[in-house]
Amino acid sequence: IIDLDQSGTCTTGDFNYTAGSFITTGTGQTLTGVIPANPPTQDGTLGSGEHAWSGAFNDVTSIYANPGEKITIEYVDVNPPGVKIAEVMYTSVEGRVKFDRGIYPEKAKVYLTIEDPDLNEDPTIVESYTLAPGSLNFAANVKALGGLLSVYINDKLTFKELTISETGENTGVFTSTISEGDFRPPNVTAPATIMAKYIDYSSPTLQKIPNPSKYREKKDYASVLTYTGEISFSKSIYRIGENVTVRLVEPDLNVDSKVNDTTTYGGPGSVWITSTTDPVGFPIILVETDVNTGIFEGNFTLSFRETIPPDVLRVSSGDYIYANYTDEKNRAGVENYTVTAIATFRTFTANITLDRSIYGPLHIGKVTIYDPDENLDFSRPDIIPYTENITTIKGSWVGGESGPWGITLVETGNNTDTFEGFFVVSPWEEKEGSTPTVKAPPGSSLTLTYNERMDEYGGSRPHVLTAMCRTFRGNVTLDKPVYSPGRVHQTNCIVPEHGGLVTIEVTDPDLNRNVDAVDLYRETNKTLLINVLKPDGTVRAPYPIWLNLTETGNNTGIFFSKHWLNKSVKTGDLIEVTYVDRFDESGNPVNITAKAPIQTHSGILSVSKATVYPGGKITVTVRDEDWNLNPYVRDVIPAGNIGDWGGVDVESTFPGENGTQIVLVETEPNSGIFTGEVELGRTIQADAGDTITIRYNDEQDATGGGVRLIEKVKVSATTGEIKLNKQYYPISGIVEVTVIDPDRNKDSAFAESIGADEVAIKSTSQTIPVNLDKPLLETGPNTGIFTGKFQLKPMPETQPPLKNGICYVRHGDWIMVTYTDPMGEGNVKDIPITAKAQINQTTAKLSFDKVGYMFNDTAVITLIDPDLNEESTITEFVNVSVFSSTDLAGVSIVLAETGPDTGIFTGKVRFADETVGSKLKVSIGDVVIAKYIDENPNPSDVPGWVEGTPIPSIEVTARTTIGLAAGVPPVESSIPMLLDSQGRIVGKVIVDIPVIISSNLTNKAFEDLSLLYIVQVKDSGGRVVYLSFISGTLPAQQSYTYGIQWKPEKPGSYVIEVYVWKSWLEPRALSRVVSLPIIVFPL
Repeated sequence: IIDLDQSGTCTTGDFNYTAGSFITTGTGQTLTGVIPANPPTQDGTLGSGEHAWSGAFNDVTSIYANPGEKITIEYVDVNPPGVKIAEVMYTSVEGRVKFDRGIYPEKAKVYLTIEDPDLNEDPTIVESYTLAPGSLNFAANVKALGGLLSVYINDKLTFKELTISETGENTGVFTSTISEGDFRPPNVTAPATIMAKYIDYSSPTLQKIPNPSKYREKKDYASVLTYTGEISFSKSIYRIGENVTVRLVEPDLNVDSKVNDTTTYGGPGSVWITSTTDPVGFPIILVETDVNTGIFEGNFTLSFRETIPPDVLRVSSGDYIYANYTDEKNRAGVENYTVTAIATFRTFTANITLDRSIYGPLHIGKVTIYDPDENLDFSRPDIIPYTENITTIKGSWVGGESGPWGITLVETGNNTDTFEGFFVVSPWEEKEGSTPTVKAPPGSSLTLTYNERMDEYGGSRPHVLTAMCRTFRGNVTLDKPVYSPGRVHQTNCIVPEHGGLVTIEVTDPDLNRNVDAVDLYRETNKTLLINVLKPDGTVRAPYPIWLNLTETGNNTGIFFSKHWLNKSVKTGDLIEVTYVDRFDESGNPVNITAKAPIQTHSGILSVSKATVYPGGKITVTVRDEDWNLNPYVRDVIPAGNIGDWGGVDVESTFPGENGTQIVLVETEPNSGIFTGEVELGRTIQADAGDTITIRYNDEQDATGGGVRLIEKVKVSATTGEIKLNKQYYPISGIVEVTVIDPDRNKDSAFAESIGADEVAIKSTSQTIPVNLDKPLLETGPNTGIFTGKFQLKPMPETQPPLKNGICYVRHGDWIMVTYTDPMGEGNVKDIPITAKAQINQTTAKLSFDKVGYMFNDTAVITLIDPDLNEESTITEFVNVSVFSSTDLAGVSIVLAETGPDTGIFTGKVRFADETVGSKLKVSIGDVVIAKYIDENPNPSDVPGWVEGTPIPSIEVTARTTIGLAAGVPPVESSIPMLLDSQGRIVGKVIVDIPVIISSNLTNKAFEDLSLLYIVQVKDSGGRVVYLSFISGTLPAQQSYTYGIQWKPEKPGSYVIEVYVWKSWLEPRALSRVVSLPIIVFPL
């Protein structure tokens, strides 16, 4: 608000408006800080296309403008100075109207939406109209047309002057509704067409005084229809406890497209649920699955007991379940039409089992019942209390009975249909409860009854199972016939104080109380007793001892107990185990015993060899049951101090060696056989000539006394062995030397070496030996195999200076390599061992795998040259040159040895249209050559070689051709045909009548071929009577027909031969010769 009169308060002088303006404001309000300090004078000069404005600075000011014109607002600010400009465009927008859906039922709620920003005159409020905006003063004109918004039913104005309201401030979107109370007969009756009409008054062509003829009408259409409802169940068969879902597809009940509609509770449009047992039933409310779906669902459950509307329906076995929907008006217009869905309810016959057929004293019995009819609640385990006596157990014997006693049944989980109950069998007592105790002495019978309330036919049915009560005589056994005592020496002894492990097994089904668990009888139950008796029959303290018993697994009836013999037991004692069987096969108590003596055994000591080389290994074996303390694990004889009882000593005559004890491990549980290893140089120091003493200190032999068993092993050297990697070497070859000498393997944890000065090398030409230049190295820890190398060189005319690691030779020489073994077999010192080989060079052989190739083929090149096999343990490589008539530069191909120590090398080259990598450029008819320079040929293959002079290298080659390989020519020629001048096949050749000898030629190559097509005719004597040819070019990978005319002059037998050559200057065949024998008949 601008304070026009500058009074400081809001007065009527501050407003300049006329009737119909949007603003109505009271006076007397204080104005603060809204007057500019120096209001500027307005610019009175009009620009081109501008209109003068005489309005005041009101909060809402009306200004005249034509649609499409731009309105500019300028504010001149004096402090700070400047001009602020705002521009807006005056225009109108074409509005539109639409229904919320295309099809409506009767009694629907109709939502209409008008989108027209022209109606959004004030952006600060939510606007609402019935006719036109009041400031336009043409409401009467709009009213005559039925208002801004009206609805026609079958072209009849039915709903007029509908109020439209903006959805929010400044949205320009307006809505209106027709209630379900109005949208029904007689106003609306299906089927019908409905039209919504919106009067868009804001046309750009409107003048200042609106003209109704210029109004624009915006329309939208929809239909009113009815449908026949479709009702169904989610399943065709139901059982007790299931959730029954009813589904109704009924667009007629989709009254409001913006909410979830529901069916009615009774009357038209309702769903009624009944059953054969309950024909009255109850109505159920179905809820629309989502807004505007027209699909409705509801649920209820089934019960044997009673109907509880609207959630539970009473049923019986074999019942039909009905869902009846009263359709208020179906598609045909029939009112209160009933639609029905039917499902079936079924029951099941139960199945009952006991966990066993024979029960013993204090056994826990389990009954398992499968009965879906008792699974009433799928969300939790159901319970059938024992007080209902649905399941009972009864004991019967001569002269008496116990029960029947009810058993509580509990479902095994949610919705499993399976129930379990338990009872206890006692020879003495009975007791009621969820888990009853039924009295059943040995020899009695048990009767279990399940009174099924409803079987598959709907009637009750008793299920009866019987079982016997009886007892068994138990059995007790020991796992070993004899047991060992603990040690007798209290010092210098590694034998344990305690004796052996006694494992006791008791077999008695009477103890198997619970088939679903491992039964346990503790010491306090006094079921198993172990006692140790002295030789005089008195008890050895701290015995007797009660032991526990543990079942080996669920429902086995086999029990075990383990006991380590006390350190007090002695050799000659007797173990007596007593199982207190409370019920034998007659039901009477009985003690059952098992016995075993305690005694010691004489050990046996043995070694794997009587003689061992330095660094070798000795396997020590002790057989002694006294160390087999635990038959279920591999027992260990530990290492103590030298001389300790029970241990195994190892001593050596090596100076300063004091001996040690070694660890022995049982070969397998309960074998009583123990092995250990002595490694010379690691376990104990020893050299050739020494003696190893191995002693088993048996703490108690069979008599109970201690004894020391001794075995001795001599340490003796072995004579080494020397080998060369080849039998023949080239003059410049490398020789690999291998020495095998276990004596030099002093330490098995490290790779060792033999000195270079311990190996001498010489040849026939070099008589003075030299040594290796490097030591021989062991191939790995603990192998005793040593390898080294030296170089061969040609002997020059004058003796060169000798050098370690190099041996000079001539062709035909022998080389001798000598290893001096410091100590050999029998401890003989400095034994020379020699290996020999000969200098004999081999001339290489080079070959292709085929005599000829086609274009784009791949060839395999093989080089055989033993001289190149310098390393016997690895695969080696060599290069050869390959070139063609087209590419004389060629390529270098790498050949790989086919395996270590073969001296055979192979590689591949591909014949292509370019040279790159392993591809060589070739043309049809090319000669391809592979070349290798053999630097170590056999002298006999070198022309002009004089003995005593250096052997020069020679060139070794292999050749092949492209396109001319035997069996694979580039051109394929068909058998010739005889044709007449019209191209028809001639069946009979007659003298003086010309024929055309025709052949089909196919170029199998990848480039065009120039060729000669030659035809030759021979008579029966082999004389050529006719020869002719034509030349041409046969395109790559193409077939053409060639023909030559011939006129026979004489009757007789003839042979036609067809040749394809490259040219007369290069008469090379491009195809095989093809022939055809014919007979020429007289005219």
